[in-house]
Parts: sequence; C-alpha cells; structure tokens
Amino acid sequence: GFMGVKLMALFTPRASHQLLGASLFVLAPVLVFRFEHDTLCAHWMLTALLWLHLRPRPDARSAWWTLRGALLINVLAAGVHPYLMVMVFALSTALLVSMTWQERLLTQRQAGLAFLGGTFMLGGLFFAFGYVGQGVRGAAQGFGAYSSDMLTLLNPMAWSRMLPGLPTRKDQYEGFGYLGTGVLVLAGLLGRPSVWWPEVRAWARAHAPLLVAVGLLTLLAFSTTLTFGGVIVLSLRKLAEPFLPVLGMFRSSGRFIWPLHYLVLTGILALIVWRWRARPALLTVLLLGAVGLQVADTEVLWTRKWFRPAPWPRLRAAEWTHLDSTYRHVVLYPPYIHDSKLPCTESTFARDDYVRWGDLAYRKGMSTNSGHAARFNEQHVQESCTALEAEVAQGRLADDTLYVVDPPKL
Repeated sequence: GFMGVKLMALFTPRASHQLLGASLFVLAPVLVFRFEHDTLCAHWMLTALLWLHLRPRPDARSAWWTLRGALLINVLAAGVHPYLMVMVFALSTALLVSMTWQERLLTQRQAGLAFLGGTFMLGGLFFAFGYVGQGVRGAAQGFGAYSSDMLTLLNPMAWSRMLPGLPTRKDQYEGFGYLGTGVLVLAGLLGRPSVWWPEVRAWARAHAPLLVAVGLLTLLAFSTTLTFGGVIVLSLRKLAEPFLPVLGMFRSSGRFIWPLHYLVLTGILALIVWRWRARPALLTVLLLGAVGLQVADTEVLWTRKWFRPAPWPRLRAAEWTHLDSTYRHVVLYPPYIHDSKLPCTESTFARDDYVRWGDLAYRKGMSTNSGHAARFNEQHVQESCTALEAEVAQGRLADDTLYVVDPPKL
C-alpha cells in the first residue's frame, strides 16, 4: 500500500487519487492469492523497484541514492525468497543500465564496479544462507508445468464472480496473474488507443531497459512450454535441456509473471490519471468504482472463504510440557522428509505430523531430523537414514534422544 501511494504520487498530486490507486495494489489478486505463502507476499520489493525506475533523477547524486536503495532491496530479497531475489536483481540490473546508457548519470566504469560489487555481495549472502554449497539439486522434472499461460493477466481462474475462468493446464495456478475486474474496467475506460498510444510509446522509449527485463522475466514465466488458453503453442524443452539443472531450481516459473502484472497495473493507473486529468471529480468516481468492483468481484480471495484458520498442531499432554531436560534431540523413525522419494523415508506418518514434533523441538531447544524443505540433498538424506537404521538395528539408542516411531516399525 505504501509503495502504491509512492507510485501514484508520480502521476497525481491528489491524496485521494493516490490512496484509491494504492488500494488496487493492496487488492492485487496476485498478492492476495499468496497470503498463505508468507515469504512470497513481499511484493512491495517489486513495486519499490518500479518506483525507483520511474521516479525522476536530476543528477548523479540522486542516481547513487537510487543504487543504494536498490542494493538494500536486493539484500532483503536474498534473505526473504530466492524467486523474489531473481526478480529484484533483474529489475535492478535494468535500472543500472538505464541510469548509465540512457540517463547518462553514471559512467560505464562506475556501473561495472557497482554491478560486480552487488553481484559478489549477493553471491556471498546466497552462500551464507545455504542456497548454494549444500549439494542441493533442482527439481528439474517440474519445470514447465508450473508456468504462466499467455492469457494469465485476463484469466481469473475461478476467482471472479463476474467473469468466467479461461482454460489452463493442471499446475498453472503458480502463474496466476489476473489483473482484477476493476483494473480491466479502468483499461476499457481509456478510450481509443490512438488517444493514449503516443504516450505509451514515448514512455516505452524512455524505459526500454525496464521493458526488456520484464519481458525476459515474462518469458521465464511462460517457461519452455508456451500455452495459450491451456493449449500448447510452442515447446522449447529440448532447446532448454542443458539449462534445466539451473532452471529446475525455479520450477514454479509462473511466479515470474508478477513484474509484468505490476508494470501493467501501474501503466493502466498512470494512463487513466493522464486521460482524465482535466476532470478530477470524474477521475475520483472512476477510481472509487474500480476499487469497489475489485473488492466485490474477488471477495472469495480475501475473505475466510479462502483463508480458513486451523489450530496449530501442538502436543497438549502435560508430559510434553515437563519433558526431561536431558533430551536434546527429537528423531522420527523413519525420518519424515517432505517430497523425498527415497525408500528409507517411507512411513505411515500423516502428512503434517512432523510439525507437532518440530514445534516441540523448537520450544524445548532440541534438534529434529524431519521437516519440509523446498530443496534438499537426497544423498545427505540417504546417509542420515543409513546411519539411523544401523543404530536401531544394533540397539544403540541414544539416552538424550526422544524417538517417535512409525507404528509398523515398533
């Protein structure tokens, strides 16, 4: 919401228009859809980069201020989520190119040093946070399935009361990019393209690096299997085969549609403000109507019809509260590693059983051998399994370990 106001302030000085426009950023379906996935809700980083691109820079001093802001957002993104990091880094690189070759506020040497310094810093953070250097491999088999459809900006995917969902393939929910009914109505109120197209063309020339970066991210969102209304129109799978070990790390590539979503949303709001700038009262009515329509039409997304609260799976028996302090580890046998395909992790544990034991370990300051990691090293899991199986087979159970045994293994 804050960054929405900052963006709107670039187009209008009226606080009412800024707040109404910002409301459409808060209600963006791509954001609300992600509320159950907390780390992926940091979309303000993307809108902040858009703001840094679009705000005027009169001199080199403001360019360096912009670079420092972009670097800070990159550092934050590295600690929040790798997908956001890739988007923020791409937009930041485009910003550096724009300030160097288009605005001519930085020399090529300065730009090169800034790029190398930022890249090495982020590489160090990736190593420190464990993203690299752990022998982890990408889930390459999923890349191309969790993509965006080319109609995603117009497809409510059953989240609209008024508009029907368009066909998609099974796992393309990850590429959900619907602009919202209110925003689409605003786009329709822009009038004939001949009226506003010269504005768009001039803006595009001034921000070519931003368009290139967003275009590349959009192609990544479409992945190696391009679909239109759920129908495959082009497959580049064989061409991309050598890159799949890296691309596989980002198999939910549809998420890379978010920069395009916010760029188009910003563009529609900027144009609607420009189109009706001479009639501020009418503009207020249009923005207010768009917000109201967005609220009503996607209600199922932001109400409890979509977000159903559930009790935290905590162990309630008194014995767990007064657990002997000599216990240092909670070990599930077999270990539960979510999405592992190794035979040694097969069990009858319920899908989320590990959470209650992880919660116990957290509250008591113990370690645990089970959990849900987005990516993990299968060889390391196998080694841990083998060692645990040997301990059990030889009766070498540790005195400081609490064993949670799958009933068939008792």
